[in-house]
Amino acid sequence: MRLSTLGLFAVLIACGTSNPNNNDGGNNDGGNNNDGGNNNDGSSGGFSCSQGTLYAGDPVYTGDPNLRPTSGTAIKADPPLVWQTLVIAGTHLYTRQESEVWSVDMSAASPVETKIAGTTPSGSTYDFNAGPCSSANFTQLRGLAAMSDGSLVASDYWANAIVKISNPDNPGTCTVSVVVGTAGPLTGVDPSDSNTLPPAGNANGKGAAGSFNGPQALTVDGSGNIFVVDHRVSDDATLIRRIDPSGFASTLATLGTTSGAPTDISNLTNLNGTIYAAARDDVNNSYVIAIDLQGNITTVLGGDSDKFPPVPSGNDPAVSGITNDDKNLIIAGDGYVWYLTLTGQLTQIAGGTENSIDFFTNGYDPTQPHPAMQLQLPTAIGSADEDGTGSFNHIVYSNGALYYRGFADGSSAFIEKIACQ
Repeated sequence: MRLSTLGLFAVLIACGTSNPNNNDGGNNDGGNNNDGGNNNDGSSGGFSCSQGTLYAGDPVYTGDPNLRPTSGTAIKADPPLVWQTLVIAGTHLYTRQESEVWSVDMSAASPVETKIAGTTPSGSTYDFNAGPCSSANFTQLRGLAAMSDGSLVASDYWANAIVKISNPDNPGTCTVSVVVGTAGPLTGVDPSDSNTLPPAGNANGKGAAGSFNGPQALTVDGSGNIFVVDHRVSDDATLIRRIDPSGFASTLATLGTTSGAPTDISNLTNLNGTIYAAARDDVNNSYVIAIDLQGNITTVLGGDSDKFPPVPSGNDPAVSGITNDDKNLIIAGDGYVWYLTLTGQLTQIAGGTENSIDFFTNGYDPTQPHPAMQLQLPTAIGSADEDGTGSFNHIVYSNGALYYRGFADGSSAFIEKIACQ
């Protein structure tokens, strides 16, 4: 069952994606069952982070939270992008913002934010249609990932569709097409009025024969498969759906609804052919789980704050960000970043203050560089975010740097670039 939006912002779980440069490699089933094994003594296989600097956005923005940038805005100019997902492919950083997809050419001398496709409506209804990027429309985007051919794929939550954006960096040839799910076009989609929504389902099939129930987190592999979080219509159980290169959707795995076990997924990453997910249970314990291509689910690490030091006792770990460095996993939650081996060894690598809410402590200047372990990294609570759990994919690793999307003071979205290797 899906909830309605609050203003322009949906209140269900946002979803993410993985680092598209980390989607191929040798076989590794990642099936290590480990409910502990925490390690905070630096035993992270030599991986460590040194310093964080502000890369984009404005962590001290105090303007109108409803304002959005225009295409061509400098990456640190006001108002900031919301940066709801981070995806890096080649020299470009991609993100989604409500009903839109944006990019930044990171190789440019003076990078700017460029809108690729979609327009967020000023009212409470949405349109959905494919076609040239200049005229394509989405409802609310959730997952975003980059394929090996340079195209982007995204999950459209209210339209129940997986879409492809071809030639995203060429305005003259950029096009949007539906991979699987609702074909559209749709007009006047009102999330508060079920009569305007397309039919929800979990049917396996190709093209319009495949159906979804609010697709969310999304990742890809080097073979052209797309993996997306869906929810079963009958009981809201979390599903992992697989879309093969031909566009055929099928159900790969089901988490189920058992209390005290992972029941919901915030974000996904793909490492050596295995899907890894940041998940949680019904009492907000956090888990990192592995899902192999046969649909088997195992736990890499999971539990309450005791399993994710230095999260204070009694606090939810709120692990929602997940990416990888081609060897192991990098996860984020509650204002901390950890390196997690596939055997469950956990090491804190960034974040110096528990900061799951959207403010900085007095005297801390987020516009200046700081040692990685002294960074204050607010997670995602604020009026301009999709929900209060920080469940957008707010980390991605590329070329010796971890990019962390933070959110402060109700409207101040920003990206911290943390040197790590």
